Parts: sequence; C-alpha cells; structure tokens
Amino acid sequence: TEAPFCPVPENSEGDWTCVGFTRPEQNMSWCLAQGISGCTEYAENNQSPDMASCGACSCCRRKVTPDLSGLPKTCCVLFNDLLLNYTITSDLSRCVGLDQSIHADLATVGARHNVTTPPPVTCPPSPPAYVAPTPEVQAAIEWSKDRLEFAERDFAEHGLPRMASVETWHAEVAYTVFVDRFANGNVKNDLLNIPDFQRKELERGQTWSLPRWRHGGDLQGLRSRLTYLHDLGVTVVVLSPIFANGRGEYHGFCTSDPTSVDPGFGSAELLRDLVHEAHELGLRIVLEIQVNHICGEGLKYSAEPNVDDVGRCVDQFENSYWNSSRGERLSDRDRLPLSLGGDLPLALKHPSFFVRCGPQSSFRPEGHAFAEVGEDQGSTRQAGSLWTDDAAGQSFRFNTLDVGFQTVYVNMLKWW
Repeated sequence: TEAPFCPVPENSEGDWTCVGFTRPEQNMSWCLAQGISGCTEYAENNQSPDMASCGACSCCRRKVTPDLSGLPKTCCVLFNDLLLNYTITSDLSRCVGLDQSIHADLATVGARHNVTTPPPVTCPPSPPAYVAPTPEVQAAIEWSKDRLEFAERDFAEHGLPRMASVETWHAEVAYTVFVDRFANGNVKNDLLNIPDFQRKELERGQTWSLPRWRHGGDLQGLRSRLTYLHDLGVTVVVLSPIFANGRGEYHGFCTSDPTSVDPGFGSAELLRDLVHEAHELGLRIVLEIQVNHICGEGLKYSAEPNVDDVGRCVDQFENSYWNSSRGERLSDRDRLPLSLGGDLPLALKHPSFFVRCGPQSSFRPEGHAFAEVGEDQGSTRQAGSLWTDDAAGQSFRFNTLDVGFQTVYVNMLKWW
C-alpha cells in the first residue's frame, strides 16, 4: 500500500506531552489554532485519562498516528542489472516463478497487520529468461568459473581462516585509505606504473603536475600502519581501487584489469598477507571497485561517433532497461564499433560487454548539450548518465544488462 505521509509513532511518541509557551505569540488561542500541523497534533488538555501524560499543562501535543488501512498489492521487484537498479510493478506477468509460497508469506504479513491479502494470481507462462551466450562469451564464463574454483582450493591449502562479515555494519568504524597518499612502504615500486606525463616531468626536472603524480603509497605502507589504525579504534579499512591501471593514475579509479593488482601498489600475495594480518587485529578490509566502467590504452571508438547514432543508441538502452527481461540480447543496430586495445584481460574483450553508445559529449537530446538538460528532465539525465561514456573519452561504459558480463565480472571480483 502507499506509504503514509507521517511515520508511525514509536513507543511513547504517541503520548500527549506538555507544550511550553516560549514565544510571545504562543498562547491557548495559538494552541487551539494549530490543530494538526504536519505530523503533530495540538489540543487543549481536557484532564481525561487519555491526556494524563500531559500533566497540568493547558496545551498538549502528540505525534499523529497515520491510517494504515487499505488493500495491499502484490508487486514484482525486477532487478535490472549488476548495479541492482530495480523496477517495482504491479504487472505480475513480468514475475518469473511466482508461486504459492510467496502468497503464503504475504498472508502471514497481512494477518499480522490486520489487512486483507488478495487471492493468488496465476501468471501466464514466462518467455525464456536467458539467451544462450556466444561461444566466445561462454568460453570467458567457463574460464572465470575455473579460475574461481582454483582460487578456493588454493586458499584452503594455505590454511588461512576466513573472517565472517558482520550482520550489520551500523556499529562499525570505517577508515577510508587513499592508498597512493597514505604510506610508502616500498620505494622500489614507486616508478613501476606512473603516468607518461609524470615520467617526462621527472626526466626534465619539472614538477608542473605534482598534484597528479603518483606519490608512492602502497599496500606495504598500509600493512605497516595496521596497528596504528587498530589503536585509533577503527574496525573497517576501506581501500581506494588497487587493481591494474593502464594509465598509471594515482587514484586508481580507472581500472584496466580487475584480475591483478597495480604493481605500483604491490601484488596479490602482499594483499593476502595484509588482509590476514588485519583479521588478526580484528580489522576488516573492504576493496573499492567499479562495476560500470573500465579504462585502457587503445580502448577507443573505431570512428567518430555521430550525434544521431548516439541518441538512438541511448533510447534503445533506456527502453531495454525498463522493458526487457533479464538475458534478452540487445540489438547492435545503433551501437558503435569499439577497439578494445591491449590493457583489458582477454575475458572482458567482448563487444557485447560494452554499451558502445558513444561519449556523453555527443549525446544531444532534442539538440541540446547534455550539460544543459535540467533537473526537471530526470529520465533524460538518467539515460545520458547510464548509457554514455565519460565526456573526455577516457572511460568506457560496461553493458551491465548483459548476463554474460554479469557472470564473468562477478566471478572476477569473487576471486579476491
């Protein structure tokens, strides 16, 4: 049912309480004129048992109890992509596998809240939920599964204990570490993966771009500071992205290969040791990742994107996002050819894994630059943000609707 405007009062919030007049304009006439204001009800104390909690005050107030009556509806929650964006619809024909057990659960909830549950709805046969991947994508899926199984065996052979996740993170104290700027524990890897402009400036003895240089922070430096973080009272350490970064940027937010650690930060073996030592101190390690884009040298469009093609492609993806079933293969008609370069791992070098609509700078809805799209055009802003690459042409959008991509990428991340 529709959510009430006012929250349900908790514990004593629904009791009458005294209103002390603190401003000159506040008096009994003011109190009676308030009536129900927002989610608060004002009234004169009639000295009844119901208003006993107001004491001897003349003016009383309490939280409004909303009307929760109404017929509940059964809805489908459709998870659309790897980002867990979802759609809620009352069209039950779009549900897959709706059965009596769901209605039994709804009936239990209904009884608990004194509402009436509608009778079960029989859904028509659902269309096939998944289109078989191409042989190349299937090979990537199998590779990711085999790699993950090997990692599980390898971890077990090392005999290291796992640290279970907490039931709730609300009580945890998190400390975010920007790895490159935190602590340099190994100066020997400082120049292993730096951007070209930094290398040239070092050769010339110039520091024009010093704020954008890599400064040498690494996993070994963080490892040496774990006791410091523990003594601060930290319970969770969140690492900025540490995966291979083809352009060598200090921030790591443009990953090229999520299967390996950036050599300027360390290695997978060093990360394992760091996590183990953190666990011994009662610290949890969280890795920050990107699931919607990737960067890499040589990753670029084969031809200059056409504004009309970009617009049609964005419209196609936006329509598929809201109206397709999981696993439906999208048309390539308006998607642009993309050169995949040499930095990406082989398992991600599949055109279907990328949106390929073009850069945001070429998306011009109704002839206007995307930056000019107002807040009142929310759906257009969302479409331009979801289905175009960054305006500078440096990062490229993953097609998170593609089931093959979902499987491969999730297995890559599970490996860690």
